[in-house]
Amino acid sequence: MMSTTSTSFQLKAECRKVEGGSSSNRLRKQGRLPAVVYGQGIDNASLSVDAREFINYVRCKGLTDVIHLAVDGNKSIPVMIKEVQRQDTKWLHVDLIKIDKNKPIKVRVPLEYIGTAPGTKNGGILDIQETSVEVEGLPDHIPASIEIDVSTLDISGKLIVKDVSWPEHVSLLAQEDIILASVVMPSTLEANDGAGSQAVSQETEVIS
Repeated sequence: MMSTTSTSFQLKAECRKVEGGSSSNRLRKQGRLPAVVYGQGIDNASLSVDAREFINYVRCKGLTDVIHLAVDGNKSIPVMIKEVQRQDTKWLHVDLIKIDKNKPIKVRVPLEYIGTAPGTKNGGILDIQETSVEVEGLPDHIPASIEIDVSTLDISGKLIVKDVSWPEHVSLLAQEDIILASVVMPSTLEANDGAGSQAVSQETEVIS
């Protein structure tokens, strides 16, 4: 298993003096993404950031990177993404929270499933049950994603939390007996559909 580690991203922002739905829509038409920043030691502030720059960054680096946020040209502060609001493919708003890089934080990290489960070649279906896990660690040690190799899973095989080697320098907060993924026969999966499981066949990537 491999993990992608964080790097610092410089993000310029501008204060928003007018708030509300019409103002936010106008900003989006101008290529800006409405945002808010808050956290210990700072006042809540309504901002906007360059939408294309921010979206490209998230698609490349994920949601757990440390960002150095500079508002109106002032000295940057370290922040992380708290929440992104999207509607279908449209990005609507982002919440940023100020962090202390010397204090551990808790965050959910996406799981990226890699490899081909042998059981899928014999009629089975890869049933993904967890797409992220909660970890705790210093901000610079939080991985952007965690790879989970399913290439050992045959029919009826399963991967649980304690079977996986997790990244160093972070603490896993999930219970050890939680099932991450398994290979099941189609009839079994159909019977479990009411539980809201997500199934894909062959090589699978799950990225939040």
